[in-house]
Amino acid sequence: MIRTNDSLSNAAKSEQYRFDGSVANVGATTDRTNGTAFREFPVRSFFYESLHRKLYIQKTTLPTNNREFSFMVSQFDQLCDEYRIQELVRLGFHESTPNKRFDEIAQVASESIPAPVVLVSFVMGDCQVFKGAVGLQVPFSQDRNTPLSHSFCKYVVASGIPLVVPDARNHPELCTNGAIADLGVVAYMGFPIRSKSDVILGSFCAIDSSKRNWTVEEQSTAFKFSEIINNAINDSDVALLRQD
Repeated sequence: MIRTNDSLSNAAKSEQYRFDGSVANVGATTDRTNGTAFREFPVRSFFYESLHRKLYIQKTTLPTNNREFSFMVSQFDQLCDEYRIQELVRLGFHESTPNKRFDEIAQVASESIPAPVVLVSFVMGDCQVFKGAVGLQVPFSQDRNTPLSHSFCKYVVASGIPLVVPDARNHPELCTNGAIADLGVVAYMGFPIRSKSDVILGSFCAIDSSKRNWTVEEQSTAFKFSEIINNAINDSDVALLRQD
């Protein structure tokens, strides 16, 4: 474990987030030797530790515009928008090869929400690619892509709003999606990933193979991770994210 001086406010100390599969209080602990307050972070890498630190200090309000949706085919036209595709290519997020940084984010999120499958998914015109992933089964864990017939993330990109579904098998539009049978997607929650110019590139999502009523806390945690990715894409950290 690594310990750092705690500078959180009293209000922040009372908040709770999920870490390592359990609810962890953000409150400080007291060092028995000198009475100094510290916070603890798992030591796995500098990037991993920095990500946990961001989760501790970031206070974000969950979007309130999540709603049921009904799509016309024309609404998916923007998936092939030339400028959007150019942005994906420019950022290097169009190739279905693993990205070490996105994989780390997915791993931390899987433990923090917790969820058995977490993806950093970027949606192209004919497929989705998983630059970050944890929990996928073979062959998807190796291929790192699926056709859009197996994509829930395309709805997030097309609508521009979060999508939270407790049981896709009973959803009138998602029930025929190939991801249910082939990837075991039953419960899903996804949040938009945006470029600096506010172009929606993909979805940060958590998945469960059983029916699951995602709690507000779980949704809030997932949303925080999507914001971490958005902030990284929109500042100098993008160079770090592109290093494999």
